[in-house]
Amino acid sequence: WPLRTGILVRDGIAYAGAGMFPSEGVHVVAFNADDGKEKWRTTQTDLPAQGYMLLSKNRVYVPAGRNNPVVFDQASGKIVHKVSASADAFTLIKWNEKPLPNPRQSGRIIGLVEGEKQDSYATFTGNRMIVDGGRSYLQAHRELSVLDRARYLELERDLKVMAGKREKLGKQLAQLRKQKSPEVPKVQEQLIASGRALDEIQAKIKGCVIWRTPCDQPHALILVGDTLFAGGNNEIVAYSTVDGRKSWSASVKGVALGIAVAHGRLLVSTDQGAIHCFISK
Repeated sequence: WPLRTGILVRDGIAYAGAGMFPSEGVHVVAFNADDGKEKWRTTQTDLPAQGYMLLSKNRVYVPAGRNNPVVFDQASGKIVHKVSASADAFTLIKWNEKPLPNPRQSGRIIGLVEGEKQDSYATFTGNRMIVDGGRSYLQAHRELSVLDRARYLELERDLKVMAGKREKLGKQLAQLRKQKSPEVPKVQEQLIASGRALDEIQAKIKGCVIWRTPCDQPHALILVGDTLFAGGNNEIVAYSTVDGRKSWSASVKGVALGIAVAHGRLLVSTDQGAIHCFISK
């Protein structure tokens, strides 16, 4: 069977998805990386396994082509659930064993699996996301930006609480008006105040973008220390994580689709079959 997910390895265990057509069986497998001995195999006949996989502390996320990812238990291979939220980019944020708020459903978002208490995931409309500490580095078609993710999630919780309060006040006001209650002015003022509070929170959410900068290299992105390397057409460009400024660039042959750093060297592969190696002076 063709491997359409690539291979992930952690703690001596390799994970892969194999198979072309679900009707013929698609296999998600965990095996010993040293001797190939199979640890578990789960066969699914309703969805493909296609796209780069993701590991969290105890889950395996397997993309399913144009469908939403399937979540497997890392120890047993049992299907935990199928992700219900859609996304253009998908990456793990963290795990902390605590319930977190539900995702917003519009614009560039940091979202979370509804009802999930272990693993959370992030989505946004764009190409790639890199999560490092409390920050998320986002690569859209012509832009790089960095988000204060911790602050964003805190404000999202505040927004949800305030929106619920405002909705409750609106219903209360409608009922009081029917009753011609003398409490109408008081509740009406509270409703207006809650609306102002919502506006303030939304303004603070917009302020969670620490910086954004034009970026014409949309094909690949990695983070190395305090530098982001972005792959473009016939070039590789470095950006500072401090302020988004370009700090270095070099020409490559073709579209830079793969970037890796090892032993002090920057490796860039392109669609022309070329691999370029750069070393700092």
